[in-house]
Amino acid sequence: MEISKAQNERMVYINERGFPVTENSLSGAELLEMAGFAANEYNLYLVYDQYKSQEIKPNENIEIQNGLRFNAVLKPA
Repeated sequence: MEISKAQNERMVYINERGFPVTENSLSGAELLEMAGFAANEYNLYLVYDQYKSQEIKPNENIEIQNGLRFNAVLKPA
């Protein structure tokens, strides 16, 4: 029995914009690129709540769960 794409799809949010994802895991760089940000220009943070977040390195893989929230922040010059 084949699982349809819609059934396997989860939403992640990067800077409050929703992106549908079917992969089970993605790297920090892949998440940034999906949202239109260059991994060499932006840092990615996994947001736990309004007071806590964790930096995700470009080569770090994240297990995708529905509703994950990330912030892409321009790296300091």
